[in-house]
Amino acid sequence: MGIDPPPWTIVSGTNLTLMLVFFMAVARTAGVRGWWLRGLGVVVVAFFVVICRAEASVVRAAAMGLVALAATGRRGTGVAGLRQLSVAVWLVVLVDPWLARSWGFALSATATAGILWWAGPWQARMRRWAPGWLAESLCVPAAAQLATQPLITILSGEISVVGLGANMAAAPFVGPVTVLGLVAALISPVLGPLAQVMGWLAGCCVQPIILIAHLAASAPMATMTWPVSPGSITLLIIFCLMIALILGRLVGRRLGCLALAGVMVIACLWRPPLPGWPRDWQVVSCDVGQGDATLIRTGPRAAIVVDTGPEPDAMAACLTTAGVDTVPLLVLTHFHADHIDGTAGVLGSARVGQALVSPLASPASGAARVRSQLERAGVEIATASPGQEWAIGEGHWRTLQAGSGDVPGQPTSPGAGSESAENDASILGLAGNGDLNVLVTGDLEPDGQRNALREVPPQLLRADIVKVPHHGSARQSEDFLAATGARVALVSVGKKNGYGHPAAATLELLMRQQMTIMRTDEQGALAVARHSDRSLQVVSQR
Repeated sequence: MGIDPPPWTIVSGTNLTLMLVFFMAVARTAGVRGWWLRGLGVVVVAFFVVICRAEASVVRAAAMGLVALAATGRRGTGVAGLRQLSVAVWLVVLVDPWLARSWGFALSATATAGILWWAGPWQARMRRWAPGWLAESLCVPAAAQLATQPLITILSGEISVVGLGANMAAAPFVGPVTVLGLVAALISPVLGPLAQVMGWLAGCCVQPIILIAHLAASAPMATMTWPVSPGSITLLIIFCLMIALILGRLVGRRLGCLALAGVMVIACLWRPPLPGWPRDWQVVSCDVGQGDATLIRTGPRAAIVVDTGPEPDAMAACLTTAGVDTVPLLVLTHFHADHIDGTAGVLGSARVGQALVSPLASPASGAARVRSQLERAGVEIATASPGQEWAIGEGHWRTLQAGSGDVPGQPTSPGAGSESAENDASILGLAGNGDLNVLVTGDLEPDGQRNALREVPPQLLRADIVKVPHHGSARQSEDFLAATGARVALVSVGKKNGYGHPAAATLELLMRQQMTIMRTDEQGALAVARHSDRSLQVVSQR
């Protein structure tokens, strides 16, 4: 039995370099020298491209890996190495001009440039007091991250605080994974059972990398948001260059490196208070991308959580920023992925008392997944129905509308209707902290909104804040939004999403109602608090 490559493959120049080093070391041991050795290198690169398939990442890796290997020679670093890199970039772009527009290609070239320019001198200084393997595992990822950080920030709007440490911790396992996987691929046509053993061993080496990634991502200060503008990116470039200059001086000193390591650990584990973030916030709309997640404060470190967004890490980061580690009530308005897929982030970051879910278990896969997660965590699950009330510390919750029984013509069984029917099954609730109320609306569409106007007493629809239904889609009832009497409209929406949310027509509708519009895609997480003069303070993360 052979081992086939996956339908898609993402590789880096490091993979190719490790493979070349392995093969050429074996060849040298066997006595291969000169042009025969160079020819073997070309054959290995060709084999690498064939087995991984000639996709964009593979082509980039082939070029950048050869440059990195050439840079390991006596004259391969510094200006000479950058000259080789420039030739490689020129040749690759000549073969495929569209790579000039590829962020992945830009990251590969920039990382290689950083390694060529910084890693060699840093390693030489560090080897004065540390073994060579340690110097390489520290200096190479540090050089690559500093070189690529401005580009990564442009793409993500974040700076990874744990990335350098995670890369250094994972570095010892990358070589065995690459070599064992390569051996498995080579021998699979003729020695299937032995190839399976090699593949199993490679998988064992992958597990520590996965564990390191999860531990790093769960750190309180795993990432730091950074504005993306010409001025801020220029400042970040200057900052990275200054760090490179300082790091170049520190690596030659044992105590300096130990002090730097201590600073990095503290930076990863301690998240400083967000400047300007109100300590007495009452409602928070989390920045979770294209999804919903709302916090209603119930105590110093506790909050009702309504929906969990599409990503566990983003949800966990919001709880950490808000200082929440206890969730007495978790409300999941319906079972679409952008409202429930971050549930693991809540369960992993806070103690959850009880969960309230929509009575329409559709989509069935989402409903089953959430119930399984909650049951494994020992969380009591309740089904929403109109009239339910909770008074929890400083907070309160009331279910106004829930599920298929409230929307005429809506399906009564999972999978029996359309996405609109599932949206209209969203739990509609009035929640608040003290005398500040927020109307949470899930993804209610016009039918569900009109049903609320018919069935819910008008005074219960009125709130200080309305979480705009369905991320501000065009499908809104103006009468429903007007009935809320809200002064602030929170739009939880992802940046540059493919749905056109929030719709221009909806923004105009909200402005006609004289609501202050706050959007997570433009302003990040949003915190609302009421002053003693009853005015509302809204603080944005960005």
